[in-house]
Amino acid sequence: MKRTSLWSFVFVFVFSFAFMGLAEAEDWQVDPAHSSIGFSVKHLGISSVDGNFGKYTYAIKADEKTGKASYFEGTVGIASIDTGIVKRDDHLKAPDFFDAAKFPEAKLITKSIKYEGNEITAVTHLTIKGVTKEVIFKGEFLGPRKADFGQGPTMRAGYSLEGKINRQDFGLKFNKLIEGVSLVGDKIKIKLEVETYVMMKK
Repeated sequence: MKRTSLWSFVFVFVFSFAFMGLAEAEDWQVDPAHSSIGFSVKHLGISSVDGNFGKYTYAIKADEKTGKASYFEGTVGIASIDTGIVKRDDHLKAPDFFDAAKFPEAKLITKSIKYEGNEITAVTHLTIKGVTKEVIFKGEFLGPRKADFGQGPTMRAGYSLEGKINRQDFGLKFNKLIEGVSLVGDKIKIKLEVETYVMMKK
């Protein structure tokens, strides 16, 4: 009887502790004026072309006091791709790249987030054109900071993360050689600059 009671106590204690940890995680918002989802790829192996996605949705769970995220999920609209040249953007939406008509969204979900001081390692699942691959993002956590821009006091935190993929793994198959050199590089850097916030409790 005593043994059963002991195990019951341990179970309740552990369950309660875990529940308390989850209770501290709150829904945070992304500040679009200070956030971006971008990428960079080599052209002819000698220069980089940068772009971003202007439309995205998200869900973030973060600690209410530290601002450190425990979960992030983001979806970008492929049609919102912008590299500064309309003709190139239209090609990127075509079937030999993203095929925006058939696959209008790309999605990123974190599987784990590890913090070592201000350094972050996030293991994620990235889905592009219906293909899901594990991608590791590394970078820096900044904050938290308190700020009030006239709409009430907020707690804010920032993330600067970078991951790398091979576009061929996701079916972005366009391939044209210029004197033996690929016009578009296979390696793509994905850059996440995210500022999050939550309204502070009174």
